[in-house]
Amino acid sequence: AAAPHRVRYDADGRPAAPPPSGSPSRSDGTSRQNVVLICLDTVRADALAPWAKGAPAMPETSAWLRTATVFRDAHAPAPWTAPSVTSLLTGLLPSNHGVRELSDATELAAAIPTLAEILTAAGVRCAAFTGGGWVRASNGSLQGFPVVGERFSFAGGGDLLVRNHRNMPPGAANFLFLHTYEAHDPYGAPGARMAAPPPPPTTHLDAAALAAIDAEAGVDGGRALALRFLTDPTTRADVFESIPGRRRLDLAMRWLDRGWRDDPRGVETVAAARRAYDLGLVRLDRALAAYLRGVDEIPALHDAVIVLCSDHGEGFAEHGSNHHGRRVYAELTHVPLAIRAPGLPRGAVIDGTCSLLDVMPTILELEGLLPPEGGDGTSLLPLVRGDAHGARLAVSEERRSTAAFGENDAELVAVRDDRVTWIGARDRRGVHEEAYDRVADPGEARPIPVGEALARAGDTLRRAVEARRPVSYTHLTLPT
Repeated sequence: AAAPHRVRYDADGRPAAPPPSGSPSRSDGTSRQNVVLICLDTVRADALAPWAKGAPAMPETSAWLRTATVFRDAHAPAPWTAPSVTSLLTGLLPSNHGVRELSDATELAAAIPTLAEILTAAGVRCAAFTGGGWVRASNGSLQGFPVVGERFSFAGGGDLLVRNHRNMPPGAANFLFLHTYEAHDPYGAPGARMAAPPPPPTTHLDAAALAAIDAEAGVDGGRALALRFLTDPTTRADVFESIPGRRRLDLAMRWLDRGWRDDPRGVETVAAARRAYDLGLVRLDRALAAYLRGVDEIPALHDAVIVLCSDHGEGFAEHGSNHHGRRVYAELTHVPLAIRAPGLPRGAVIDGTCSLLDVMPTILELEGLLPPEGGDGTSLLPLVRGDAHGARLAVSEERRSTAAFGENDAELVAVRDDRVTWIGARDRRGVHEEAYDRVADPGEARPIPVGEALARAGDTLRRAVEARRPVSYTHLTLPT
């Protein structure tokens, strides 16, 4: 293969415009490949084989994974959408790209080059279709995509995309980023349609109905609000989108984080939420698999690079809390990751810790390009070839500097290698750390002494922990 080359950058550090011909060719004259990057929001790794302990909730997509190279131990760099997707598209940790706050004012700095900008500068045509929300052009997360659609779901637009793919001009290289909230709460909500859909159904609750909901919340401690927030798309807007709605949301999140444990019906309600989540996965599975089958029927895409991942998982009381964000445990960071590309082994399952940060440099290497300097990820191809040198780490970060959902301001980081998880947290209560043996306890359910864990860890993890470990850390278990 020809040696990769670096995209030219201008005086401001931006990827330079492509040559006038826009030729999507490598330095050896061969064409670049089509790339499809699919991000399934809120899909846990155990929704799919080979991660599922029993029958996977997404069997059709699991069957497709057997045609790809699967990375068994991939982790998201953040436990919620905005920072994680931005990391996916920049190859930078949240602390380095700056998209970290639960605020509409959060946006990516224009000076940070994205995967789309680099590929555009190399002559590749780029387009993004997303579910909007945290993944939209206005906050910079889709920086570099000249074509953007923000009402996408596989159920509502997968068939339209397949028809569009059939009309691709020959010889052109394309990068397509597809993101969907179909697994996100409210679980089971109808997928967005790409062509101006009607507004989602709502009961248009009157003041008396809302007063009754508030009265019930006062009695049950927020249980009904939490279940409505997670599973009821028909009334969610009426209940939560107002100033009183914000108070209801805070109460629902407090119940999901803590209150469910003291509620006699807490375990039952969490189980109901998990059933609703799994049903939503079934519908996503069918729609996504139909899209993937459609792609396989298009000759121009037979040699396409297809990357399938999730941006974060979802918690169902594994560490005392539910939903996502606010924690960096495995149920929130362990995500599916698979790549199908010419030259990669089909049906292979690759062991070794890795990160979504590694997706950008991997795609660039497959396209014969080098990533910009200073990235936090490294290509996965050496791991596939078995010639990766040194231990790979997965770092996940979370920070909330506002009193979101009644939480203390907190800074959290998890560092994982193949053997150990170390988690450090700093909040108003102090600074704490905990650790887990990932070999004996992959679900991170039983903390072990930090010193013992670091003795088992590789040198790379120990150095990374020391770099993030203030002197004031104490060997305390994090409160859940």
